Amino acid sequence: MKCSTPGRYIKAFGRAVYCLSKIGEDIYFEGESNGLAVRTVSQSRSAYGSFLFHTSFFSKFTLQTQNSGELRCKVSSRSCLSVFKSLATLEKTVDTFSIELKYTEGELIFVHRLKTGVKKQYVLALQECEGLNAIFDKTNNFVQLATNCRFLSECVVHFPSNVSEERRCLYVRAEAHQAYG
Repeated sequence: MKCSTPGRYIKAFGRAVYCLSKIGEDIYFEGESNGLAVRTVSQSRSAYGSFLFHTSFFSKFTLQTQNSGELRCKVSSRSCLSVFKSLATLEKTVDTFSIELKYTEGELIFVHRLKTGVKKQYVLALQECEGLNAIFDKTNNFVQLATNCRFLSECVVHFPSNVSEERRCLYVRAEAHQAYG
């Protein structure tokens, strides 16, 4: 599996890795036909996080499948965090960012090509990996968001407007509220 993207997207990818490192000690990278899935699970297996970076996120995305049809690997979240130190600086200095999975060598390689012509390469060792899928019933487990309209509009304003596809779903249930004053 090989994928690369312009340097301006490294911040979004790095934030996903940071977020997942808060949940679990290991991060799973899974190359799928529709993109790259980055996942983790907590040590007690009570929390699960997943990001799917579609092929449109990457400027180049090639997937060389093995017998299973998908490529998966697991790396330590600490070693993965070292690749994304100081995201604000990386966003300004990185020209292209690429990920390559060499499954036979047991390596996950992150390459930063800087605007100055320097190439930084991070080689992370793979750990033994099993499939990671969350099994839960969406009908019985739901998330409830309760906030005022002003706060919600301030949160939504930070989504970038130049993204080709963006989905926001909010289901509102009418309830009776009483103001005390």
